[in-house]
Amino acid sequence: MPFTFFHWFLSLLLQTCFMLLDPVALFVGSVIIDIEGIASIFLFRELNLPLHGPFHSFLGALVSGFLVGLCSWLFFRSVLPFII
Repeated sequence: MPFTFFHWFLSLLLQTCFMLLDPVALFVGSVIIDIEGIASIFLFRELNLPLHGPFHSFLGALVSGFLVGLCSWLFFRSVLPFII
C-alpha cells in the first residue's frame, strides 16, 4: 500500500514518545519510504519491481532515517543562525 499514511502515524507516535526527535526529519523520512513505492509503479514499471523494496526493510529504513536525520541536522545547523 504505497500511498497511505501508515508511515506518518508511526512518525507521529515516535515524536510524541521522544520529544527530542525532529518532527520534520521524521515526516520527510516517512515520505521517502513511500516514494520508493511510487517510483516502482510509475518510473520502473517495465522492470516489475515489488512495491516494498529495500527501504521497507529494517536496515533500509534505518539507513534512510539516519541520512535524513543527518541532512536535517546539517540544514538546520547552517540555516538557524541566520534566522535567529
